[in-house]
Amino acid sequence: MKKLTKKINKNTVLLILGSFPSAISLKERQYYANTHNQFWRIISYVLKKDLIRMSYNKKIEILLQNGIGLWDVLASCDRRGSEDNTIRNAKVNKFNDLFKKFPNIKAIFCNGKEAWKYYVKNVRASADVMCLPSSSSAYPMSLMEKRKKWNAIKKYL
Repeated sequence: MKKLTKKINKNTVLLILGSFPSAISLKERQYYANTHNQFWRIISYVLKKDLIRMSYNKKIEILLQNGIGLWDVLASCDRRGSEDNTIRNAKVNKFNDLFKKFPNIKAIFCNGKEAWKYYVKNVRASADVMCLPSSSSAYPMSLMEKRKKWNAIKKYL
């Protein structure tokens, strides 16, 4: 499976990492393209901006303007469907190169335990690393509770 292009610029101070894009995201070539994923609703709440109905490019523009970048821990993997628990043959992205190119990154927020697990196992941290509840609608936590937990990113903005 082919990864998505990272969404990051020289002003990025906070990087949100998924494990690997869903099948829908890969097909659409967009992060969090599955409408059942709660990422855009959560980020809208945190930033106090209604991103839901905006175009994908506008959403990314607003994230970058706010110092937020998007990427995935894994560069490639074999996986059945979109389930993280079926990931095999995982290859991690080159984070050392990323941190050299983008030295302003101060915090890594992993979107869910699988992203966090792959990151801490394979990457020497050069920034604060935190695990947030997965934005997947399959994760058993209310949207309101997820929003509260995700507010932790405000500390870095």
